Amino acid sequence: MQSFRAQPGFSLLELMTVVAIAGFISIWGIASLRSYSKHEDTRRAASSVAGWLSKARSEAMAGGRMTFVVFAQPTNGTVPFDPGQYGAMVIDEDGDGQISAGDAITPLFLPNGINTDVTIYGVEGQTKLKNTPIPSDDESQAVVAGNMTNLTDGTTAPIDPTLGVPVIAYSPQGSPVAMATPTNWGTGAGGIYLTDNNDMLIAVVVLPLGDVHTLAWDTGSESWK
Repeated sequence: MQSFRAQPGFSLLELMTVVAIAGFISIWGIASLRSYSKHEDTRRAASSVAGWLSKARSEAMAGGRMTFVVFAQPTNGTVPFDPGQYGAMVIDEDGDGQISAGDAITPLFLPNGINTDVTIYGVEGQTKLKNTPIPSDDESQAVVAGNMTNLTDGTTAPIDPTLGVPVIAYSPQGSPVAMATPTNWGTGAGGIYLTDNNDMLIAVVVLPLGDVHTLAWDTGSESWK
């Protein structure tokens, strides 16, 4: 007759160890997934901002009129912002070279589903990554050097004294200009900086001739890529 022998089981200590390890892996996995998701949302937000700027340039060249993009509500009330609004594109319909009541205003919002932690740098008053240098590709004449503490409303674009906020303005030729000097091509170059309010920072840079590209800060090599 075949005999059966009791099979050894797990001790309580062993079971507790397995459960603890499984819990740690689960927590680590969830945290990593959330971080990855916020990184991807920051990239999506930067892609949207780059798209807005490229569209503004195209509108200026196609219509032969200046086009403006603001990422903060002007202090003179000419461009009201709704809750959750990221920016506004304004076409200079009346041809006065300014943002006024007669112009066409398009509010700009990020795609649905973007994590609410993703903002233009400085919106939440964050100080993390504050020592990150402004990249050399950002050829702003308003902020020629420095780091994230030198930004105004998350950008290095020139501040218009009438509006009280930075403005990315495109001439009819497609060059970024300062509103005060619309014939001086390249004077409106600069960058818009977005963050996940943790360890992700992306620059959307408008070059002096009007082209737009994005750069991400690599915390490992401490360089823009």
